[in-house]
Amino acid sequence: MPPRAGQSAMRPPKRPLDFRLANTYMLPSQMKLPNADKLLVERDKIVGYLLNPTHRYGASKAAFFTGFGFQAGQWEQLALALRRHGQTHEVKRAKETGFGPRF
Repeated sequence: MPPRAGQSAMRPPKRPLDFRLANTYMLPSQMKLPNADKLLVERDKIVGYLLNPTHRYGASKAAFFTGFGFQAGQWEQLALALRRHGQTHEVKRAKETGFGPRF
């Protein structure tokens, strides 16, 4: 396909910079979540956010988790699954936030 007007045939078109990953960094392989034995997953976080289909930001997460059979009425099952995941899997990346690192 020929290049559009103003585009070079040698370079791809410019894309706007994506700053969402600006504070994200990859971690060395085999790094576990710090203090994984002390993980807390609170009821309000799960019922009010992760399994709430009407939450502004949580609705897509609710669709994901309910697709795997998790339900707000049995929120403890998702809490247990999240704790086990954090205790058994390596951290892939982290992001610095105003509250500390986010894994």
